[in-house]
Amino acid sequence: MCGVPSSEGTCDKCTLQLTKLLNCPDKIKLMVCSLCNAEFIKGRWQINECNAEKLASKRIHDSIEIHKDFRDLNINIHISKRGSTRYLAYVFIEGQFRGFAATDHCNIPITIEVVTCDRCSRIAGRYYEATIQLRGFSETPSENELEECKRIAFDFAEASYRKGDQLSFIQEICNTKGGVDISLGSAKLGRQIAKVIIRRFGGKTVESNKLFGKKDGRDIFRTTILIRLPRLKIGDIVSWKGCTFEAIGFEGRKTQFISIDNGRRLKLNEEDAENAIILGNKAESLKTIIVESDKKVLEIIDPQSYRTIFASKPQGFNGKPGEEVLVLRTAKGLIVLG
Repeated sequence: MCGVPSSEGTCDKCTLQLTKLLNCPDKIKLMVCSLCNAEFIKGRWQINECNAEKLASKRIHDSIEIHKDFRDLNINIHISKRGSTRYLAYVFIEGQFRGFAATDHCNIPITIEVVTCDRCSRIAGRYYEATIQLRGFSETPSENELEECKRIAFDFAEASYRKGDQLSFIQEICNTKGGVDISLGSAKLGRQIAKVIIRRFGGKTVESNKLFGKKDGRDIFRTTILIRLPRLKIGDIVSWKGCTFEAIGFEGRKTQFISIDNGRRLKLNEEDAENAIILGNKAESLKTIIVESDKKVLEIIDPQSYRTIFASKPQGFNGKPGEEVLVLRTAKGLIVLG
């Protein structure tokens, strides 16, 4: 002790000499997947996008303890490789302790065990628990529909994996006669993806299970989820019982429509929706100009011939001469969409 009077019994300078500013673990052991860099923490694999050394540095930051009165802190960590799986970290801190410049340091041995995580092992072993079969009711789904379904599957599998589901992966995608087959890591993932696809496109699912084998005395099943995509798409303009409707969505196994003529809403079951006559899709509509308008008829410019023609005016449509309007060319002639 220096003998300088202090209300706390020891002056700040002596307190600095007696205080351990930095506490470090005796060693750090990491388990990292060699393929995806995931780290095994507290009994489960967790996503990690850092290399081994950056991961070790992060774990050091999380595990060292620094005195609460240390201020203006600067931490330097240097990691050197000492073997195929062994590293040595030198940790040096500097800053202010109760107004005095202070430093401390320690060495931490690090072992990084490189293995293959459960997910990567299953992927490498061609493991899958479920297959989604994408098909149509009466015809093969369009290329755009199949590509969007694939994108939905990839996006959902990635999102589930990032939330911690190790079985959330796509094993294989095969183009088959009539559609696409998607093999997945788990039946749970298959059901979740199927719900999203049905919500987007409508249709129905049929699920079946087949005994595949046994593991640890337990029956192992593989699940097949058949998704039948409807013939109609959102935006399709159809003729049903002499009226013109636009498909606007799906509710369970029913397709929702709104009348182009008067705004009336309609729901059709699968069989009736299959029999509706498709005139075109709203995505194929063109812009044109209103020339004249009365209560029931619009005089518009044909967007191809540029001649003036007449078309039925939708109920409640308030377009005025000179304004733009969307029209769809169909076998029934030009239909004003609004």
